[in-house]
Amino acid sequence: MLIRLQTWLEETHGPGFELLRHFLAGFFDSEMAATTGEWRKVVIGVFAMLLSAGILVLKTYSLRYSYELYVQSGAYQTERVVFPVLKKDATGRTVQLYRKWVRGDLLSFIAVAMALTGLLTLLQWKSLFPGVRDCMVLAALPVSLRQVFLAKFTALLLLFTAFVLALSLPLAASFHAVTSGPLQENPSAFVNLAGNFCATAGACTFVFFSLLALQGVLLHILPGGWFTRASLAAQAGLFIATLGALPLLQHQPADAAWSPPVWFLGLREAIVTGPWEAARGAVLAMTAPPLAALLAYLLSYHRYRRLLLEAPPERGAHSSGAGSWLLERCIADPREQAVFAFIGKTLARSGSHRLILLAYAGLALGWVIGAALDSARPSLRDQGMYGLLAVAAPLALAMLAVNGLRCVFTLPAALPANWLFRSLDRDGRRTWLAAVERFVVWCGIVPVFLAGLPAAAAILGWTRAAAATVLGLLGALLWFEAMFRQWRKIPFTCSYLPGRQPVWLTVMRYCLAIPLLAPAGKLILHSSTNPAAFAALFTLLVIARHILRARRRQRWEQCALLYEEAPEAAVLTLDL
Repeated sequence: MLIRLQTWLEETHGPGFELLRHFLAGFFDSEMAATTGEWRKVVIGVFAMLLSAGILVLKTYSLRYSYELYVQSGAYQTERVVFPVLKKDATGRTVQLYRKWVRGDLLSFIAVAMALTGLLTLLQWKSLFPGVRDCMVLAALPVSLRQVFLAKFTALLLLFTAFVLALSLPLAASFHAVTSGPLQENPSAFVNLAGNFCATAGACTFVFFSLLALQGVLLHILPGGWFTRASLAAQAGLFIATLGALPLLQHQPADAAWSPPVWFLGLREAIVTGPWEAARGAVLAMTAPPLAALLAYLLSYHRYRRLLLEAPPERGAHSSGAGSWLLERCIADPREQAVFAFIGKTLARSGSHRLILLAYAGLALGWVIGAALDSARPSLRDQGMYGLLAVAAPLALAMLAVNGLRCVFTLPAALPANWLFRSLDRDGRRTWLAAVERFVVWCGIVPVFLAGLPAAAAILGWTRAAAATVLGLLGALLWFEAMFRQWRKIPFTCSYLPGRQPVWLTVMRYCLAIPLLAPAGKLILHSSTNPAAFAALFTLLVIARHILRARRRQRWEQCALLYEEAPEAAVLTLDL
């Protein structure tokens, strides 16, 4: 049976089926990747990481909702209870606690499912409609534009359906497995499982079709010259808001009528216990956006083709006279000036690269807001938690800026244009890499500490704020040396292999670095009050940075620049 199905799939069928095959096969391919299909390695790595994390989460929640925590009567079972619970008594307080836990955990799961759906949809924002290349290439074939749009919409629905099933079914089954017992609100396992699945799947449906409808509405109401700018602005704003909301999940409202997770929690409660009036908001959210998206999608293909083919090309970022004058005064070597300007203009023009930087900005924004909400509310002159936050926040943001720029630099913008750098590699290598260093330090690290200096001065005073800023800046420069010690690329000019480094290794590095921020902040805060400690730490950081920087610059003369990333060979040679 499988062989016959595979043979049938390899054959050529009608235009609709072949268009669908075309869109499904290349949906996640990107010009940033070196070869087609490399993103599959990333997907497999992320799936393996989420599976491992899911096993740990399942074990944790199974302990929390363990049946034996509720069947025991009498005194508290403190020697066996992992989480604090109340005993099951006649007042029903344990039942109320159980339902409170279920409600809070489901709200978190629904919010995470909505965030994942939103992030994936925003990452594929330009792929929600056929691109200009699709329209130009397929225009020579005997297919109508309506068939192209229908095939694209069908491919989107199939991919979204597969995503919802892969996310919601395991989540619903796992959560039902750990919460089942005598305290569950409905004795039927099928009803509880259906309620969990409908809540998460409905939330994903609402987010996906709302974003699709938003792009369709913008397409209809905006002139051709404004649509691209407005679409990119909406994508950037929603991307930052979604990522920034992830660290704030514990602060989401539990009963607010305007909160979408609360709507779909009401859908789950209506399925499990009733009444159906609680599901009214969720049903409306699951029907109105899909209808609006379908209507906008099917009616917009004529206008969308005109926008793609007749709209004027996007204008690049033009440097002002003051900017050129400042660049010439600060950088003496014209070759270094050229690479510095090349990096800045590429970031200003490329939407994909800006989106990645926005991802880091959104996470940083969420972490800072979350830390501020979780901290106490002392006076402005308090030098405890606020002082630590004023010192550690710029350091953390600068580290994220370094990592974000490094990640963006690895993704090519116009790969065939790197011949210019290849032809001048031997003469310009050192100055080009110096421009990369200067750009990260001047445009990534220094602005963060300058922006945080007034807040630190308001809390610590100008003297301590200046001392803490200098130490934090040196710490960020050390982080830059660690991240760029093996760097030998011109930004945006080297091909990229997404699956070259395992995802779990990257996540583990971040997890090991994050706990070090608080001790580093306390050390800097203490050194800002003690002149001897400041002198010792300042000297140590300066010497360490000087040694690492000298070693990194020595490597510039010993190794050639990298312009093509290739997968590791199956058989390692000795190079004899």
